[in-house]
Amino acid sequence: MSGGNETKKDPETKQPASSSFSKDVLNFSPSALQQKIIDIANEIMDQHYLFDSEVLDVKCIRMIKDASPPEIRAAIAELLHKRILVDGKSLTRLNVLENDFRNKIFDLVTRKPGLNVSKIAKEIGIAITTAKWHLKMLEQFQCIRSEAIDDNVYYFNLFLDKAHDRMHVMLNKKNAVTIVKQVITTPNITVNQLQTSLGIPRTTLLRKLKELTASKILVLDLAAGNDPRLMFPSGMESLLAPRLKEN
Repeated sequence: MSGGNETKKDPETKQPASSSFSKDVLNFSPSALQQKIIDIANEIMDQHYLFDSEVLDVKCIRMIKDASPPEIRAAIAELLHKRILVDGKSLTRLNVLENDFRNKIFDLVTRKPGLNVSKIAKEIGIAITTAKWHLKMLEQFQCIRSEAIDDNVYYFNLFLDKAHDRMHVMLNKKNAVTIVKQVITTPNITVNQLQTSLGIPRTTLLRKLKELTASKILVLDLAAGNDPRLMFPSGMESLLAPRLKEN
């Protein structure tokens, strides 16, 4: 909400603002009229702390002389629809990631989608209550999304295909990536060979394989008899490649 070039602290956390955020992250480039409206919205938040769209409407109609009231109201409506501006908030979508914690959470969820709040808090090094607050802010500004899976809530990049949510959740579980990488490096490896290679207790390995097959990450070739071979469904390896780089 800066009116100049000085570095401000986010009033919600008192953390220094990060300089790494780019508007391109959120894929939005305001028009000249919208930028004027955003500037006026920032002035409102500087004066009153929280954004009020009714106050914005009055100020914009009074201050912007090179656009008609219908044009101004249409531009405001688009900014509200795209969650660039949110009533009752002290931020715009263009500066929501200037907070260091939110920037780190956004980056983490982008790199490792399918984490729950406790894992996010642990990886960032903040309290769970703090993580919940920032996750809520990121959701409200449509930077990320959350999904309830098996009685837990997980967070994802807004643009990831929901059909692959369970895959991402599974890859964040202990030993899952280790197993997947071993299957990649040893095509058609059997269950017994995998256990010998990884040294994982058999009961643990079988439980993980059950979860990986249920998530459709792996399939068992039962034609091999008592020692099934492990394979990937068609196209799965290409889906896994970006995630495996982050683990």
